[in-house]
Amino acid sequence: MKRILVVDDIPENIYLLETLLKSYGYEVETGENGAEALDKIKKNLPDLIISDILMPVMDGFALCRKCKEDKKTRNIPFVFYTATYTDHSDEEFALSLGADRFLIKPLDPMEFIKEIKFILMNFSAEKFHGPKRFPEKETVFLKKYNKTLIRKLEKKLLNLEESNATLKKECDIRKKAEEEILKLKEGLEACVDEKTKELNEKLNELERFHDATIEREFRIKELNERIEELETELKKNSLTS
Repeated sequence: MKRILVVDDIPENIYLLETLLKSYGYEVETGENGAEALDKIKKNLPDLIISDILMPVMDGFALCRKCKEDKKTRNIPFVFYTATYTDHSDEEFALSLGADRFLIKPLDPMEFIKEIKFILMNFSAEKFHGPKRFPEKETVFLKKYNKTLIRKLEKKLLNLEESNATLKKECDIRKKAEEEILKLKEGLEACVDEKTKELNEKLNELERFHDATIEREFRIKELNERIEELETELKKNSLTS
């Protein structure tokens, strides 16, 4: 079973790649940055390394260079899989370090697996060992490295600023909607209070009318009884006379 080392500082990205690769029968080991990945590589050589570029502690470019400088690890296929792509010079720099592939996120899962299978199959058959490049001199590397890294960081910063602007706009819209909802709620509560007051007044009127009706019926009853008494007395008087 081929063992693949996935290096990315975003847990969601690691989870997606790990799930995909395992579903195709690969053994997967993971690392959160280049330094952690390098320690794992030294302990147990993987058959393939898949790495992001921008990561804390040690980024993907530095990891690739370290691997290609070491005789024990320079022949391990190295694949960059990144979303922070600014222009073609990123890919050129990555390949100049000895990387075998430069893939841009998001890539269709089937296409991604096709690339991985191709590299592993041809590497195993000694038909493909990636670009025949060797690590450049330190000064040349650092110059290209800094230029590429600054460009990618500027791009990421721009993306963050755009995301923040979008988030601020969404927050403003949400705040305005909440204010409108609050106004509607206050208006509804005032309307309910007013209608409740009107209903209570109507109810009080009905209660007063009910009480007056009962009292009127009671008086009518008393009058009827009195009339009956008078009629009875009149009958008695007429008989005696």
